[in-house]
Amino acid sequence: MINMIRRFKEAWRIAGLSLLYSPEADAEYGWTEEDAAHWKTILKSPFGQKMKGKLNNYVMRTAYKAINALEDRDYKCGVARGAVITVAGIEGMANYQPKPEPVTKPNERRK
Repeated sequence: MINMIRRFKEAWRIAGLSLLYSPEADAEYGWTEEDAAHWKTILKSPFGQKMKGKLNNYVMRTAYKAINALEDRDYKCGVARGAVITVAGIEGMANYQPKPEPVTKPNERRK
């Protein structure tokens, strides 16, 4: 029963976060080559190096907690995996790659 309540609270928190979702951020114009260049400059700065260190320490801490967990190990491993993915996404934003052109379907013939 306690696990069910804990999971319900987590689902409620995630649902609240979904209200903050911005479709414009994922649009083609949401992240440009110029944005990536600025982000890369920030990550290479002393502040960026400190931030990367803090984020990497957070990833290591969550992984350590997951490995040593006596209860809810699967949940804590999920949290640790989420931390890894989030940090990789933040650092990966410095590498701009335009979205590929849509591929036409084989059954669509050109006229």
